Parts: sequence; structure tokens; C-alpha cells
Amino acid sequence: MELKSVIVKFLNTRLQKEIDRLWEDGTLTEQKVADWTDEHMRTPHKKRYVQVHCS
Repeated sequence: MELKSVIVKFLNTRLQKEIDRLWEDGTLTEQKVADWTDEHMRTPHKKRYVQVHCS
């Protein structure tokens, strides 16, 4: 098995266990997952202002 595949399988297993834990303790719910469909998760960018000097 190629190293990349081993790493992906390992991380997938860890992620699934964490998702299951969050689901079981109520942190992750169907409603929360449904709310994500409408959430805009893009990183906001700082507005840049250009200063123009006129002579």
C-alpha cells in the first residue's frame, strides 16, 4: 500500500471516530448539519483602500 493511501485511511478513521463522538454527546446534530447548508463559510478579506495624491 502506498504511503499516501495509508495516511488517508488513518486520517479517515480518526475523523470518523471524532464525528461519532460529537454526534453521541450532542455537539453535532441533524439541525446543525442542516444549518451549514445555508452558512457562508468564506474567509472575509480585509478591504484595502488606495490613497490617491493629487497635486
